[in-house]
Amino acid sequence: MIAANLPKKLEPGLSAVSPAASEGIRLLLVDDDGAYRSLMRQVLAKHYPDLQVAEAKTGNEGLQFLKTKEFDCVLLDLGLPDIDGSEFIRIASRENVLMPPVIVLTGAHGEELGVKLIEEGAQDYLIKGDHRDHSIARSIRYAIQRHRLAAELMENQKILQLQKEAIQKQARSLVIANRCRSEFLGSLTHDLRSPLNSILLLSRSLIDNKDGNLSSRQVQAAEAIQSSATRLLATIEEILTVSRNYPQGSDASALNSDQIDDEEDYLESQSRLISKQT
Repeated sequence: MIAANLPKKLEPGLSAVSPAASEGIRLLLVDDDGAYRSLMRQVLAKHYPDLQVAEAKTGNEGLQFLKTKEFDCVLLDLGLPDIDGSEFIRIASRENVLMPPVIVLTGAHGEELGVKLIEEGAQDYLIKGDHRDHSIARSIRYAIQRHRLAAELMENQKILQLQKEAIQKQARSLVIANRCRSEFLGSLTHDLRSPLNSILLLSRSLIDNKDGNLSSRQVQAAEAIQSSATRLLATIEEILTVSRNYPQGSDASALNSDQIDDEEDYLESQSRLISKQT
């Protein structure tokens, strides 16, 4: 079972990750407005004393940061002088840049574009100037938590897929093994049991000695032949009986498949829950 390695079930508010987990975060702030960058530093410093901030004035500068350093979150302005936020995300994806969660910063009338960028891969969007109720700090914390949980879910889904492939491989091996066993049983029946029955009939005839032309020693030899053949035939019958009643291996595979299905359902439920928090 891999369920023990899965994230704990989440409750509304993403309480599975403690607030302390987002202290000391590494933030990339991509905005061409120096005054706004300074304001953001001041706002975030109140909530995250150990915050590490790297600043980029352009989209290309921000992409270069992502290629050379690791960050926990990106605050991305949509109105950059060289590329817009949508293009920033597309370039990062195309160049296989390791992307942390992205929160886009929009103007007062940019909500529709913010929602569109969430569909393209951003974690959240914020309207510039709306800093009430610690909205920026909360959005950063939740974005990081959702991103980490989504990564864990994806990793566990990969593990499940590998397990399913292993079960399928095992099932194919069992089919081959069962086919070989069936061929062996057919050979056992035809090549051994049939001749043994003939031996038993002939030895019985010799034991009866109706013509009286066999000595007592010869009759005893015939009795020994029949006794040995009878024991051998009984052994063959036991082998056939055990083989017929032996499990085909499908039960174990079915059990493993059921466990995989249960864990897939669990991962799917967690994925839906994370989506609701977005």
